[in-house]
Amino acid sequence: MHRLTAALLALALLISWIPCSSNDALADGLPGPEAIKALQLDLIAAGFLSGGADGVMGPATEEAIRSAQQALGLAVSGQISSELLSALRRDAFPLRRDSRGGLVYELQKPLWDWGFLESEPDGSFGAATEGAVVELQRLAVADFAAWMQARSDEAYAAMDAPADLAVDLPLYSAENIPCDGAVTEDWFRFLVDEYHFAWVTAAPGDAGDGVKLIQRRLHALGYLYSGPDGSFGAGTELALRYFQRRNSLPQTGGCDAATSAALFSKGATRSDEYVMPYAALVRRAESRVYILGWDGAGYNVPVKRFKCSCGARRTPTIEGTFYCEGPIAEWYYMQSSKVWVRYAFKIQGNYFFHSVLFRHRGDKNPTPNSKASLGENVSHGCIRLAVDDIRWMYENCPKGLKVVIE
Repeated sequence: MHRLTAALLALALLISWIPCSSNDALADGLPGPEAIKALQLDLIAAGFLSGGADGVMGPATEEAIRSAQQALGLAVSGQISSELLSALRRDAFPLRRDSRGGLVYELQKPLWDWGFLESEPDGSFGAATEGAVVELQRLAVADFAAWMQARSDEAYAAMDAPADLAVDLPLYSAENIPCDGAVTEDWFRFLVDEYHFAWVTAAPGDAGDGVKLIQRRLHALGYLYSGPDGSFGAGTELALRYFQRRNSLPQTGGCDAATSAALFSKGATRSDEYVMPYAALVRRAESRVYILGWDGAGYNVPVKRFKCSCGARRTPTIEGTFYCEGPIAEWYYMQSSKVWVRYAFKIQGNYFFHSVLFRHRGDKNPTPNSKASLGENVSHGCIRLAVDDIRWMYENCPKGLKVVIE
């Protein structure tokens, strides 16, 4: 009686498979933008192409393909092919920290679609991708083990071995499969081609990892400014309602099965606004700050109007649209002016919303001149407000507040 080793069985599992869903786009000889971008990332990683990957088959890409084909001993055509992809991706696995190329891009796409990755796929396996992979591996490891075991059992059955032939079959379980962020060829094939992500449902007031996935996906799509904290609060609810509005779903504010399926899909509609309770409009010519509330479709509800002092002619306040860094400190020393202010709310760089001026920290009364000149453009570029007005902003407007300065 003979005993086959697990290694021999593994040989039976080998199939002719190029691990890249981009190959589907090659079937009709007309590669799409995603397939071209994946190839460009491979060419960049291998040193045949410089610059970025734009998904366009231009002259530089065609020349890089010719160079790669010549260097790899392939027929020189200047066109994308399965043979070229196979050659460029030989010995690519396992994918891990610092890996680059089209395979990393293909892996990142479901990570991004499912809310595990905050930034869009770029073909670079950095710390964020590693963390996302570990999180997904831990979630999917039981399914992966079952899939691997099924493949092993099927391969053994296909061998049609004699009944008296003993075989050391590999045994797979969640306990003996590492979830360390490294992506083997099997892990890649499973996650990219086989795994069916279970949609996450949650309601306002919930907390946990599922809420983090929802928040991360809302952030990636431009609805939620802040990163995930795992708490389904009012900000997440507002953002989710707007997602539902833009994706033609009932605006419940909860993440039910239909909302989750849309949220974690490739076709999810991006936001045109970060959603927050308020935004601010600064009209320098009027010396006024207008606080506008979110009404479900935009910042259209007048909430507050504050008199302010913007920058003088020689030290003007910046113009444009900004997402504020938010509350900094109740008392803040302005080094350039040698004065103290209250409720410093940072816009960008050295530009703040803040109170009128004080000589010392803890002063009860602002300087007479700064109080009397409120409403005139006399500051060094910051936007001054009365103490009670800036305190309201400081206490009610979070980091990421949208500010339009005209």
